[in-house]
Order: sequence, then C-alpha cells, then structure tokens
Amino acid sequence: MNHTRLLSAVSALLLVLSSCQKESSEVLPVESFRIKTYKEEVTDGTQTISVTFNVSYDANNRITGLTDAANTGDKILYGYPSPTTNTVDIFNSGVPEVHVEYYLNSLSMIDSSFQYNDTNDSMTEKYSYNAAQQLVQMREYDYSKATGGTLVNRTTYTYDGAGNQVGSQDMSGFVETYTYYADLVNVVPNLFSVSFPKKKTNLLKTYLLKYGPNVEVSITYTYKFDSKDRINIATETYADGRVVTKTYTYTN
Repeated sequence: MNHTRLLSAVSALLLVLSSCQKESSEVLPVESFRIKTYKEEVTDGTQTISVTFNVSYDANNRITGLTDAANTGDKILYGYPSPTTNTVDIFNSGVPEVHVEYYLNSLSMIDSSFQYNDTNDSMTEKYSYNAAQQLVQMREYDYSKATGGTLVNRTTYTYDGAGNQVGSQDMSGFVETYTYYADLVNVVPNLFSVSFPKKKTNLLKTYLLKYGPNVEVSITYTYKFDSKDRINIATETYADGRVVTKTYTYTN
C-alpha cells in the first residue's frame, strides 16, 4: 500500500492545527459531523489509484481507527491513554510501521510529539503558540538515546487579520502560501484523533510551495456539499495535472 495516502489522513491534523483559522463561536453537534467513510482517489492522467477507509469511534466520539476497506491489515489506530496523551499507530498488512505519541498542553493543543518507525528512526517535534492559540513555530529534531535531539528543521507560520494561516517558511528555505474562500465557511472534515470542537472556518482555496524562485507545488481546492451542507467532496487540482479527490460520507 502507498503510505503517502495513508499518512495524508494523519497529516490532516497539521492542516487543522496550522490553519487555526478564525472560527464561528457556534459549536456544532459532534455527531452531525462524524465521518463514516473516507475515500481518496489520485489521478495523474495515466492511471487512477483509490483507497477507501472505514472510520470507527469510541463512546466519546473520538476516532479510534481508519481501516482500509479492501485490506483490513492496512490501518491507522488512535489511542487515548491519558487526558494529555494521544497515540497513532500505522500498520501495513498488519505489521506496525510507525508509532507516534502526541503530548497535549492545558488547552488540549499539541505541545510535542515523539515518533519512531520499523527502521528504528525516531524524531520529535515541538509546537509553539501565540496568545491567540495559533501555531507560530514547529521545531523538528532527529532523536537518539546517545545524543538526544538534534534540530533538523524549524517552521514558522504567519496569519492574516482574520486569523487564517497565510504562510509558512522553514529553515531550508521552503515557503508555503495559502489563500481562502471568503464566501465558503464550513466545517473542515477532521480525520485526526484529537477531538476538536466542530466549528465553521473559511475553506482553503489555493496552496503554493516554493523553494527560492521555483514553484514546487501548486494546488487549487474546490468543494461540494451534501444535503445537510457538509463537505462530501473536496478536490485538489495540481498544476501538473494530478487530481486528488477526497470523498466523505457521514454516520447520519
């Protein structure tokens, strides 16, 4: 299985955290936005690859797993061993490949993480926030018991007056730029383990990744909605012609 697709579900967290967009004060019922299935389809002009995940929950409406409908050994499992710790385990054909531990601060936002994989590589991340609870910096470290943590990357984030994350830059020189739909405000489907309140935010419109003068990635986002005004299809169109279509169904 292509773990780039599998890991994209995990990286949904970073979109939620790093965007930290200005939200409506209205907290919506969690049950109304419980995702039942998630399908990701990638088309590059010559072939189409797709994977569908079934989503499971615990009694507190927290996601406990994403399981490949075609191969139940390919899955992401989420754990909640304590109020300040979440875990993520990624399996390939039943074999554990990646384990991540997320440590939460007093506001239930990620303070730091520790990750190791089946090749004995390990890394840690440290997250910093401003007074508005927006992610402003993430530091990444390679880690070993012998030497401790070695800083390998640092990313800083910037926001507009409305609270939308509009940019980031890492210490290697990669620069990200985001724009948003002013007239599209909705709940962004969240497939990560942390049980964030369901609030409406401006939807992402474009994403640009540059390294120096070179454009590495350019994406345009479009959305479709179901009869209850929930996102059921999110399409990412890349400048090179690739299209990623994410389809969501809900439990009610």
